[in-house]
Amino acid sequence: LLAPKLIHETSGVFVKKQCFSTPGYGQGKRAFPAYTIFGETAVLTMKPMIPKFKTSGQDGNIINLSERGRMMFQFSPTSSSGIKWNENITFALSAEELGLLVSQLPYHPVTFVRELTSRQGSAFNDEKYDIVSDDDSVMKTFIVTPIEGASVHFEIDFKKNGIGGQMPPANSAERANGLSAPMRVVLQAGEWEVLKSLAQESIPYLLGWRKLMDIAIEDAIKNREV
Repeated sequence: LLAPKLIHETSGVFVKKQCFSTPGYGQGKRAFPAYTIFGETAVLTMKPMIPKFKTSGQDGNIINLSERGRMMFQFSPTSSSGIKWNENITFALSAEELGLLVSQLPYHPVTFVRELTSRQGSAFNDEKYDIVSDDDSVMKTFIVTPIEGASVHFEIDFKKNGIGGQMPPANSAERANGLSAPMRVVLQAGEWEVLKSLAQESIPYLLGWRKLMDIAIEDAIKNREV
C-alpha cells in the first residue's frame, strides 16, 4: 500500500504570539520522548520529529505552523557487544501515514515505500527525512504485519524489483556506513498496544493542532466580550 503523494500546506491556524507559552513552565528545558522495543537481532525506537512554528504579522504577534512533524521509526542492529545505535536505518511517517498504520493493524498488513530519487518532490520523500538517491530501482520499504498471538512484525528493507536484502543506494549514508537490511523486530501484543496508544495520541501534536488550539482558545478567552 503506497502512501498518497501529497504536498502539505505550510500554514495553519493563526493566533496571537502573546499566548504562545505558559510562563514558568518548560523554559530552558528539553525533552526527547521515545519508545524502544528490544528484539532478538535489532532494536526498534519510535520517536517524534516535533513540528516547527514561525511568527508573522506586523509586530510578529501571529504564530502559525511552518512544518508538520513526523513519527520516526529507527531500527538499530544488535550484536554480542551490544546495540549499534550509530548503524541505524530510519523511516519517518507523516501524520496521515501514522493514522493509516494504527487503523489497519492488527488486522491488515501495511507497507510504506519511499522512491529514493533526487527528482522526487513529494513531501513524503523529503530528503530531510529519508535518504535520496539517483538509483530509481532501489526502494526503501517499511513493512508492518500482524502475526499469530496478536503480535506485530516490523521490518525495514531495501528492495530492487521486489526483491529484498539489497544494498542501499550508492550515495546514501546507509551505504557509506556499511549498513545492511532487512532488520526486523517483533512486538508482542502488550508492546503493540503501548506503541499504538502513543502513536494515536501523538497525531494532533505532529500536526501542531493541539498547541495551536490551546493558544487560540486562551486568546479567545482573554479577548472575550465583557
